[in-house]
Amino acid sequence: TSPSLNLVRDSSGDFNLAEWLPHPANPSAGLVGPAFPAYSGRFHRIEVEGGRVNFKRADEKLPFAFVGVEGVVETFEPGRWHIDLKAVPWRAAASFQQIGMLHVSGNVGGTSSRLRPAKVDVAWSDASLSDVLRLVDGDDFGIRGALFLQLDAQTKEAGDAWTIQAHVATNQIHRWNLASRPDNPSLSLNARLSWDPSKDYVDLMQATVEGPGSQTRARGRILLNATVPSRSTRSLAADTIAAQGIVSMRDLLAWARAFRPGISDQMNARGFAAVQANFLEAPLRASSIALSSGGADLWTSQQEKVAHVSPFEFQNASGKMSISPVTVTWGSQETPGQGSFRFEMVAGSKRNSATVWHVAGSTTQVRDVIAAAIAASFNISRGWDLAGPFACDLRWSRAPRLWQPGALAQALGWLQVGASGTGPGAQLHAGFLNFPIDRVKARADLKPGTKHIALSSAEAFGAHWSGIFDKRDGDSEWQFNLSADELSTGSLDRALNPAWRETFVDRFLPFLAAHSPESAVPENLRAKGRITVDVFRMLPLTVQHLQGNLSISGRTVNLTNATGDFYGGQLSGSLQASLIGSPAYRAAFNFSRLDLQSLTASSPNLSGQFAGLASGQITLESHGANRADLISQLKCLGNADIANPRLRAFDLSASLYSAAPRPGTDEFANASTEFSCAQRKIAIDKMSLRRRSDRVDGWGSVDFSRGLNLFLSTTPQGAEPPATPMFHLTGKLDSPQVAAVPALSSHRPR
Repeated sequence: TSPSLNLVRDSSGDFNLAEWLPHPANPSAGLVGPAFPAYSGRFHRIEVEGGRVNFKRADEKLPFAFVGVEGVVETFEPGRWHIDLKAVPWRAAASFQQIGMLHVSGNVGGTSSRLRPAKVDVAWSDASLSDVLRLVDGDDFGIRGALFLQLDAQTKEAGDAWTIQAHVATNQIHRWNLASRPDNPSLSLNARLSWDPSKDYVDLMQATVEGPGSQTRARGRILLNATVPSRSTRSLAADTIAAQGIVSMRDLLAWARAFRPGISDQMNARGFAAVQANFLEAPLRASSIALSSGGADLWTSQQEKVAHVSPFEFQNASGKMSISPVTVTWGSQETPGQGSFRFEMVAGSKRNSATVWHVAGSTTQVRDVIAAAIAASFNISRGWDLAGPFACDLRWSRAPRLWQPGALAQALGWLQVGASGTGPGAQLHAGFLNFPIDRVKARADLKPGTKHIALSSAEAFGAHWSGIFDKRDGDSEWQFNLSADELSTGSLDRALNPAWRETFVDRFLPFLAAHSPESAVPENLRAKGRITVDVFRMLPLTVQHLQGNLSISGRTVNLTNATGDFYGGQLSGSLQASLIGSPAYRAAFNFSRLDLQSLTASSPNLSGQFAGLASGQITLESHGANRADLISQLKCLGNADIANPRLRAFDLSASLYSAAPRPGTDEFANASTEFSCAQRKIAIDKMSLRRRSDRVDGWGSVDFSRGLNLFLSTTPQGAEPPATPMFHLTGKLDSPQVAAVPALSSHRPR
């Protein structure tokens, strides 16, 4: 009950159990070792309960053990013993959920015959692969699955060599954070080995590894006491193991699905590859691998197009990897040859670690390439949807994993979006845009230290664009120079406003929405440069030849040093936009010699009513995700001086004199005003209309529906103004009403 057995192997490779046994026979002397007494007390049956087996290498106690040993060892005839023991594998400082049970059964000889002949069966069942790896190495490597092991070992009466027949089966292999699938890969290993306990190696006479459609055979020698600097507990290495076989592309796809998330269930593969490998050194690892394929086909069930991979060879020897040029072509039966890309890879040796990738080719529809990559779980689009012609010739020297984020930033060469010349352009759709960018034709040249993009054409936000983009290594932002023919705030709002992406549920039942509206621009976007717009429409207003310095930093957009032609005059100033969930805007403009007649001509209700040249400045602030919110939240502050102001449809002087509206015209030498706006109303804090004979002063407000609420007074030239306004203008701006106001107070009416 609860016995403990220590198995110790000394530096010469001998076990302490050998001390129980007589020495091997010396063929030259014909001796059989020490003699045993003719009679001694003997055990015929040993029952073990709660036992433990520990292992040591000289004075080093290994972290492995067998615990919970149960079973029977009994003799069934003189010199022959039957063993039937069960135990649970154990490792120090490791916890297991399903380590399984080890069962040892068989027959061995007595101690006088050094336990020969022997035939022992070892079965390890009901074990999880992760726990087995944790037992062997202390780490499960993130692998899940089930494992079964069966060993049939036997030795003859003469000699110490054991012949072992091993069978290992694993199934449902997958990564720890991926769900188990019916098509998870499985492996079956059958091996025949020869082991002499007095030697430090095991001869692998024949081994076969099989998958559902693959098979590999190997033979060689496994070293048992190799020194491994990184892990003293790991001693498995190889003198030389050579393997060769056939690998099914379908099996490779199943392995990829088991360890890489996002591979589409619709992805299919067919084809085979021949594999040759040699293993040696400590720890056990491949010294050379050669893989050759006669070609393969890849397709998805949802697409008619089939991608064909040309024959290729992969070599990994002496620390240097290389892939022979491989071409991937695709197309349907109706339209074959819709695209072709050529891949090459050469990896440096241990002394020169540089790895060179080369990818070149073209396609008439890059969306098929992106869809295939996404189906294979390589999200090369990064949230951008690109469709149309595409071509590239790219090289990498320090990006061996092309599918990782940032790989394109390390490439050298060029890529072309859209066909050159008169060919069709491409279409680009980003998650923060409501509409795609059409007819894109651009070429990017990627050189050491710099990137240059020439945009020959694109249609976005209702405008036709062209320009250049530049970026130097180390800079956090792009430099650009862009021009557009015609741009409007309405088109920008429809393209950028997150509210346009909201569904009925988002707007009316927001608590049921699956996601919040996307941001207007990506957070990591950094760019600055010069922008020129031939016609900029902010209905009902229009700016001609608008140009300025534009900077973009995430969701913040700044337009500075902006100038433009504005209704016969000049406009200059700045604009800042914060494109958050509820976008906020701030603008400050100076205007000079603005033609009021041209300005009011754009409004049917005001056309032909005013004239003059206005100069001044204005600041505006507002926020909101739609036009109604922007107008209701608008605030402004400004002033203006008007030269030669004229009222073309209303005689102000006659109307004030008669206290009744009079049609006609009225002219002044100049005018000035100070104003502000809030709550859908323009507040006129101070207004003065001057001419040689008199002056009209006033204050009040005009709402956004053109409703008037003005108080005016007239003062002869050189006289002091009255204490209170004398007249009240109401009605609409295009049809005012005039009424006299009694002089009852010295304060302005509220």
